[in-house]
Amino acid sequence: MESDYVENVFIAFVKDAKAISSNGKYSRVVASFDIEKIFKRSEVMPTTVETYLDSAACGFPIEVGSKYVFITDINGSVNYCTSRLIPKYSYDLEIERYLKDLEANMSKLEITKH
Repeated sequence: MESDYVENVFIAFVKDAKAISSNGKYSRVVASFDIEKIFKRSEVMPTTVETYLDSAACGFPIEVGSKYVFITDINGSVNYCTSRLIPKYSYDLEIERYLKDLEANMSKLEITKH
């Protein structure tokens, strides 16, 4: 396994998403977003996030109009293990604890690639 340091951590609303095909099959989703809050930012902030459709490849379901905590590598890749959906109609305690822990441990974050 290869690992990259976390480059960007932010809360954002997904405004658009499209499936990308590879070898005639849809394999990835690319989404654009509006940022609400930035916890960590690299010199080059991605304008889109990208994930696999397949959960076996740590793919992350992305819904237009939903709000997420995105943790990305330098390329804007996100995965199920690091990013979180923020529920539309409730701000549950699990998300609140996740955000506090995230801020407290920002320097220790790594993304693992499979």
